[in-house]
Amino acid sequence: MVLYGGRSPEHEVSKLSAANILSAFEALEDWEAVPVYITKKGRWLLRESVPVILSPDPTRRGLIVPGCEDIKIDAVFPALHGRNGEDGSIQGLCQLAELPCVGPGVLASALCMDKDYARRLACSLPGVVCTPYLVFIGAELIDGAAAARK
Repeated sequence: MVLYGGRSPEHEVSKLSAANILSAFEALEDWEAVPVYITKKGRWLLRESVPVILSPDPTRRGLIVPGCEDIKIDAVFPALHGRNGEDGSIQGLCQLAELPCVGPGVLASALCMDKDYARRLACSLPGVVCTPYLVFIGAELIDGAAAARK
């Protein structure tokens, strides 16, 4: 399943990523990509038209299509960008469903989505040299960043 779109401001970029991934799948004989689009309002649609639900129940292993037979999924290829895509949310759902998910897991995704925490971790590692930095949320300077630079 190629999962794309989403509620993030990077929705349109995600659609472009998915188009490239789906195009690459067309050249593969042994694999069929199942495109699942998430609208800007968060609705999941098979091929941008049929409502579906990714079941967190590992015994279902796939998509629930109301009024139809379930669609079995072997793995999830998220082409989502930003919040609710790269932040560990989808990875957590895949973990609950026991479906393999392309890319990093829940913790790595969540950590890397927060650039301040990711940087703090990297800067705490021996041999990693970090340049000075500041963290702002809106116009507000976050004090924790100064402590992380030491």
